[in-house]
Amino acid sequence: MSVKERVEFLLKQTNLSQSEFASKSGYSRAVLSNFLTGKTDKPRIDLLEAIKKVFPTFNLNWLITGQGEIWDGPPPTGLKDIQPPAAPAPNQELFNQLLVQKLQEVARELKARDPEAYRKLGLEELIDKAGGKA
Repeated sequence: MSVKERVEFLLKQTNLSQSEFASKSGYSRAVLSNFLTGKTDKPRIDLLEAIKKVFPTFNLNWLITGQGEIWDGPPPTGLKDIQPPAAPAPNQELFNQLLVQKLQEVARELKARDPEAYRKLGLEELIDKAGGKA
């Protein structure tokens, strides 16, 4: 989960709109919107300060890294009972590329040591099907 997603989660859990958060914190709604819509990719330090102003027990370490508890102390009352989004699945495309690379390495070594075993296993066809070149 990204910092953006954690900020969105905080707003949902506390049932605050961007406008309400801006009003309570004094933070610019436009700057918050730019961050949440992806026009800017990193939160500004003043956003972190605004979050701490409105939610003094909110754990900024969790916001930035996703590590630890969401609240450093008692959470505010009236929170929505929602769970933070699950961690994203690993990048399947990257995983597949790395898997094909490893298969290619093993196939080259086997082909050099035991060409007959390489042929019997059909590694060349398997690598081709996986999108690599034998």
